[in-house]
Amino acid sequence: MAGALDFQEWSREELAGLAGWTPYREARAIVESGGVSDLDWKFPVLQGSVRSAADVFHAQFEVRSRVFPVNRCDCPVGRRRQVCVHAIALCLAFQRGGERPAVVPVSSSEATDPEPSEPEATPLVQSLQVAAEGEAFAFRIILPPNLEAAAQRNAVIVKLEYETPTGALAPEKVGRQRRYALGPSEIQLLQALEGWCGGTPYSLLQLKTAQLLEVLESPAKVTLLKGGGGLIEEGERTAVLLPMVRGAAERLAEAAPRARSRPPSRPAESPQPRPAPLPVLPQNWMVVDGSTQYLAILLRDREHPQYRGCADWLRAEGFRKEPSNGKWWLRDAHKVLNFLALHRVRLERDYDVAYTENFKERTRSVTALPLVVEAEPVGDQYTLRVELKAAGLDLMEVRRALVTGRHYIAGPDRVYLLEQAAVERLRKVGQTLGPAGGMELTGKVEVRLKPAEWVHAEQVLDELEVEAELPADWKSRSAAIREVGKLAEPPVPEQMAARLRTYQLVGVAWLWHLYQNRLGGILADEMGLGKTIQAIALMGCWKRTGDTARSCLVVAPAGLLGNWQRELRTWAPELAVYLHHGPDRLQRFPEPFEADVCLTSYSTLRNDRALFESRSHDIIIADEAQHVKNRRSHASRSLRALSADAKFVLTGTPIENSVDDLRSLFDFCLPGYLRQQVSDLRGEERVAHERQQVSRAAPYILRRAKRMVAPELPEKIEQTIWCDLGALQRGLYQRVREQTERSLMQMAASGASENRMRFAMLTELLRLRQICADPGMLDEAIPLEESAKFLAFRELLEEALDGGHRVLVFSQFVRLLKRLQAWLEAEQIGTAYIDGSTRDRLKVCERFNSDKSQALCLISLKAGGTGLNLTGADTVIHFDPWWNPAVEDQATDRAHRIGQTRTVTSYKLVTEATVEEKVIQLQLKKSALLQDLLDESSLQSAKVDLLTLKALLSE
Repeated sequence: MAGALDFQEWSREELAGLAGWTPYREARAIVESGGVSDLDWKFPVLQGSVRSAADVFHAQFEVRSRVFPVNRCDCPVGRRRQVCVHAIALCLAFQRGGERPAVVPVSSSEATDPEPSEPEATPLVQSLQVAAEGEAFAFRIILPPNLEAAAQRNAVIVKLEYETPTGALAPEKVGRQRRYALGPSEIQLLQALEGWCGGTPYSLLQLKTAQLLEVLESPAKVTLLKGGGGLIEEGERTAVLLPMVRGAAERLAEAAPRARSRPPSRPAESPQPRPAPLPVLPQNWMVVDGSTQYLAILLRDREHPQYRGCADWLRAEGFRKEPSNGKWWLRDAHKVLNFLALHRVRLERDYDVAYTENFKERTRSVTALPLVVEAEPVGDQYTLRVELKAAGLDLMEVRRALVTGRHYIAGPDRVYLLEQAAVERLRKVGQTLGPAGGMELTGKVEVRLKPAEWVHAEQVLDELEVEAELPADWKSRSAAIREVGKLAEPPVPEQMAARLRTYQLVGVAWLWHLYQNRLGGILADEMGLGKTIQAIALMGCWKRTGDTARSCLVVAPAGLLGNWQRELRTWAPELAVYLHHGPDRLQRFPEPFEADVCLTSYSTLRNDRALFESRSHDIIIADEAQHVKNRRSHASRSLRALSADAKFVLTGTPIENSVDDLRSLFDFCLPGYLRQQVSDLRGEERVAHERQQVSRAAPYILRRAKRMVAPELPEKIEQTIWCDLGALQRGLYQRVREQTERSLMQMAASGASENRMRFAMLTELLRLRQICADPGMLDEAIPLEESAKFLAFRELLEEALDGGHRVLVFSQFVRLLKRLQAWLEAEQIGTAYIDGSTRDRLKVCERFNSDKSQALCLISLKAGGTGLNLTGADTVIHFDPWWNPAVEDQATDRAHRIGQTRTVTSYKLVTEATVEEKVIQLQLKKSALLQDLLDESSLQSAKVDLLTLKALLSE
């Protein structure tokens, strides 16, 4: 019962100090709404259920210690062993309706015939209940060792205690339930103390010298902290203390008569030497004084624009303003050290703060616990340790402090602060470098890092401003990847090096550095900058060094194998090349494999997977690997199953739909480097995870834009032509759209699955896009002239031909291209044609570039979007927009690439107020997605999901 009685007497300030004023107010609201149930008190544990919003939490609050209570609540804050709003709610509910001392029952006669009682007198004091029959009570004043100097400064810090039968108590911890017997002089002193403190007196007081004199003239017991201290005898008080304090008060009164609070009661008995000049406080707006036991913050100017916000902040942190000196006080060692650990940086960053010499002297033993970084080699890897560490400090003490929410560790001769910034840095290191889902905060992060992860780890430490002295080989290997200017010159054959541009040599150096360190990467230069040539130069370096016991493997789309053969003959004739492709390839496969370079297609690799898995290569290059972005496809699995010292990807579009595309590419070139997304991540956590993966990927992606590395290229002009549907085309579009809406509503009402709904939406969306391009694709009886796009195309074509321009026309629909081809032949306009069925695309391209009688080339978007050089044209027309702008850009870059000497004009035909207009809006998001990747900034998924499809189909 005693424990319960003590607990009931906890003050509002003490409860708020455990969790903060905001949780205290929330807890009070929960109690007032009846949200606390099953309350049970068995010393020292108070437990119960607390309803907060829609959840019910069970809390167990152990209150054996007022300074360091232990909270066990199943809410997120409680799981970290910090005091939460639910624990405070238990305390408040118990104080309102918990156990009380038993009341002696009265008889019925006493109840019906009570004796008359005198009316209660108005309390003489506010902070105590005074009664003649109350418990014994006495004041004790503990004076500082520097009493004389402090009295001369008119600022004496004393400690106040109440002596009661239960022991010495701080004024803040004396409950209102007990009654005490005070004499008239003691009541007079308590009234004076309450007036100086604005209510309940504090255990630590800063008194003016005249106020101290009044205390010394009272019956309070006095102790002087000097040489062990002890109770001051009355003779010593009369002979020494009183004359010294009176003299100081008198001199202060003479120096500032208007500020004199109380004249000395009698003249000084002996002359005193004139005091030394008072120390001058710094002239900053905020002045911080105190020690490890208390803080006193002075805000000089109430009209200062920061005053209100700062005062509210200090009040929320448990500070109380003392009217007698205008300072904000925090009088609890635990709260003081926590405040310094959590908010010292904020004080110095946000406010014009100065620390007194007294504060600097008394906190000399307080220091921030530093983050220490150590890297230990383990084979070809490193073990990285980032730890809150100091000599002689056990890690378990740090862990215990973090778990209990205590932000300091008190040692025998030092106090270590767990500053919020350092703890947060350690947490982020664990989240970023640790396993997916993060690591438990224990004071130390220890991870094993493969060579591919060194760059990212160093980047994380730099971004978090964690000082680290990493090993020399770590720094040298990662520096060249982070800064291409530090790359060593690659051993490119002289004849080849003389023909390479500067940016291409840099690209070769980057590839060579990764190869030498048994790493991989993605060369993602814009189309037309020569990714194929840079890869061939890498193989030239490999051949020149003489370490060619094995071979190089190039995997590319079947339509680009001829291009690779031609480029290898042109740039590296010294390399023996073997083409593994065609129906008789298995009869021709060399045994043993003697060629320097083997060329094969993705489909052939898939069919001959077992054959290629049995061999290991020095270098594997996957060209246009976005074609295997689906990591579940057979081609993608076959590619990942290959073994090599270094694997590289060549692609201008590392992302087409979402970050999963990028992860699929890295599963090939750096297996395991990008982490799989934890399945239960949602919202901001998922975005943060994707952002981390992009940051990890960035050092291993080399991307250069034409405008930066090839300024000699002519300008590329892009223009959108908006087309208004005619009556027939508009009517057909509206009928199909309305029919689609009805069909989808019926499917949704019947409970169709999301996959079925998605397939149906894509099918109907395809029909709408076909109507926008050419309604004749749905009804061959409708002539081309009923297409608004065809009319715009015909005008553009006439203008281009009149101006001597040559044109590329891209469309996703082969049926449309066939209809255009028939019209062009009827008009006797020379035309080249490329789609997925075209066998020798390179031959078609070469003929188009050299034969100016072919004024136009019709190309299906996917068949002609990669690997083709069509610099003979300078005008590009996109008949229909595609989801991903990068695919369209690649198609345009068939003409706008190295070798082009004329300005390239790109036209995009879009129908107004249709699904195509919404596709353009989606393209803007896709463009931002790609830009985010290249700028190493935040990344959002842009995959065409069910909601996006619904939006596209809506009116």
